[in-house]
Amino acid sequence: MLNELKQEFIQQAAKALNVKSQKPSLATLLSRFRKIPEDKITEDQKHYLYLLLKLEAIAANHLINTGYYQKAIKSLLFQYELAKTLKDDLSLRIASSGLGIVYTRTGNLEEAYKAYVEAINIADKINDRFGFAKVLSDMATLHRRMGKHQEALDHFHRSLKIFESLGNLVFQGIVLHGIGEVHLQDGHDSEALKYFRKALKITRKSKDLFGISFEQDAIGDILFNSGKIAEAKAQYLKNLKLQLQINDNEGIAHTYGNLGNVARMEKNLPLAIDYYTKNIKITGEIGDQDGQGRGFYNLSLVYEDLQDRKKATEYLQKALKCFKQAGSVKFIELTKKRLQEYQPQKE
Repeated sequence: MLNELKQEFIQQAAKALNVKSQKPSLATLLSRFRKIPEDKITEDQKHYLYLLLKLEAIAANHLINTGYYQKAIKSLLFQYELAKTLKDDLSLRIASSGLGIVYTRTGNLEEAYKAYVEAINIADKINDRFGFAKVLSDMATLHRRMGKHQEALDHFHRSLKIFESLGNLVFQGIVLHGIGEVHLQDGHDSEALKYFRKALKITRKSKDLFGISFEQDAIGDILFNSGKIAEAKAQYLKNLKLQLQINDNEGIAHTYGNLGNVARMEKNLPLAIDYYTKNIKITGEIGDQDGQGRGFYNLSLVYEDLQDRKKATEYLQKALKCFKQAGSVKFIELTKKRLQEYQPQKE
């Protein structure tokens, strides 16, 4: 449906811009539009480009939410060029922010940081308080991925204050979850649980199904970490039903990984292999290098349990490749250490 609308709008824009090609490209349309003097641009010429811009924003958001990151990048770059040509600062901020999110999730942390800096500067320029707070929250997630936890907490708390002043429940829940994730990574489970429960309460109030999925998953992780394996398993299976219902591919992949951890703890190694394999398949499809690396790493642990050092080493090497591509410093060092234990004679 979206693709059909997109093609229709491209054809209408081409007609308004007097582009004769049967299959005009976006580059051709934008090139023609940029050559028109500002005082000669008609409303009809701008109209279809704006429709394309809004349609692409919807498509990019859907691709991000469902975890198709490479397609999302292409869509966001399309959106970025349209916004830049139309001199639409708000849409340019949204596109830059989206690129930052996707670059973060796919491990391109340098490009993510550049995109966020551009986005936050635009938000400040146009006094976009919501956008400013959202980019702060996104940058906090980037800092967390880079292991800069104090910077992450500072950004999250600044963001939370703005969202509270705006009365935005959905993003209050997202930020509270982010704060919980930082505390969880620091090993402060009780503090993390406090923030996850606050976030779950808010996501239920705002009926944010993706948010509910995040919080249920996070609470399952705390139960697992505290040794309550049966309770964690029940939480993960319950959450998987919701994730399948809302087509949350990133969440589904993560839950398969969690269920693999449970199966390994239960000594059901064939089931653990099955879950980890599903996790690796989905994370590969959506371009989540960090998530796929964790899948390979966990699979290596299963083969270590099975005393198959050859396969364990093979999956550790695959994990290391993913972690390097994702810029996941902590897991790069952990994986290198395990490989050195297997092959102490090699660097």
